[in-house]
Amino acid sequence: MNFRSIDEKGSQGIFGALNEVDNVCVFMADALRWDHLPESIAERGLTVKTIAASLTTHTSVPTMLTGLWPRHHGVLSRQHQIPDVPNLLDIPDLDDGYYMPGDESVVDDGTFSVLKIEERRELGRLDSPWTYFERHHGGHVPFEAAGWEGSWDEFVEEFAGNIEKHRHWYEKAVSGTVEDFEDRLATIRERGEESNTLIVFTSDHGEYLGEAGLVDHSSPMRPEGVYVPTVFIHPDIPAGTKADHVMRHVDLFPTILDSLDQPTPEHLDGESLSRSSPSRGYSLSTSNVYFGGKPRHVYESAGIWDADGGWVRNQTALHHRALMALGLLAGRRWKSKNIRRSLEKYPQAVGHYVRSREQFGDPRFSFEEAVADIEAIESVSPVSDKDLTDLSEDTEERLQDLGYL
Repeated sequence: MNFRSIDEKGSQGIFGALNEVDNVCVFMADALRWDHLPESIAERGLTVKTIAASLTTHTSVPTMLTGLWPRHHGVLSRQHQIPDVPNLLDIPDLDDGYYMPGDESVVDDGTFSVLKIEERRELGRLDSPWTYFERHHGGHVPFEAAGWEGSWDEFVEEFAGNIEKHRHWYEKAVSGTVEDFEDRLATIRERGEESNTLIVFTSDHGEYLGEAGLVDHSSPMRPEGVYVPTVFIHPDIPAGTKADHVMRHVDLFPTILDSLDQPTPEHLDGESLSRSSPSRGYSLSTSNVYFGGKPRHVYESAGIWDADGGWVRNQTALHHRALMALGLLAGRRWKSKNIRRSLEKYPQAVGHYVRSREQFGDPRFSFEEAVADIEAIESVSPVSDKDLTDLSEDTEERLQDLGYL
């Protein structure tokens, strides 16, 4: 992929002020890794290496929408709900829509409840000016974007231990994502709004494709799960360029507010990319198990990352981490069946859970600096009490079909 680098010397922001933005389209491709960004999309705008706030959708999406770190908005399970604070889909005087492709059953995927959204709204139904956020299947298993139509059990049986096939279908799903993204661009052109719309292509977290015998994404924390792409597309942004700095999910909402010439609330954790150039960011990995329909927190790690690497601190007691390692081998989920068919890599996977800290790549800061960042970010209290909502029968059934419960 050939990029022209954006030189930020003498500039405080990753990109400058945009002349005309009335609408914002955010297309989020689920589980899209940084190293799998399609070139056809990168060529359209400015690509920024992004540090995912969380390795789970139900936590990353609220971070993108609110500009708050996970512990600040408090959504750490599918039964938490986004707090009543300003967010991307609640900007004054703008119409808004949240959308997920598929049949009507997608509203039971759990994310709609987390975001307190009852219906999906297609891009073409919005009145100008508008904001639009689409959660696309992207590279998420069971590869609906690639046309997979079998049951979850059939998927697990066919793909577990077959990393070559897994990678092939992942890449096929990413290609299907490109087609749908181009359809959204066509809709914007047909509406005559290409010149005054900021388009953002991004992802919530990455995906493991056999590294250390791992599949899925929620845990443990590795760079393939943390780094995702974000591409900003607008007539004022040079196409085919790449920023020298990173961004964080918390920066998306303040950047959009800035582009719309809207005031930025003081409580936000992120910063507008037209005014700042972040050097590193925070990511959270959590695992929950559900008993009686209620989440129980069983594993957690946090990391600080820059463009070259990061430090990860395991934050769960050692005996719980050991249970996670055992569960990885003996569990019922698809990552467990995959590791049982790739036993030679099991020691590598276990190491990620039992080590108290890990270094990936060549981060330009020390572990002690990473710990200080983690503790500062996690010291904030949630903006509201985290009341749990009950999962509906339809939602439980869909989450079971997707291998979550």
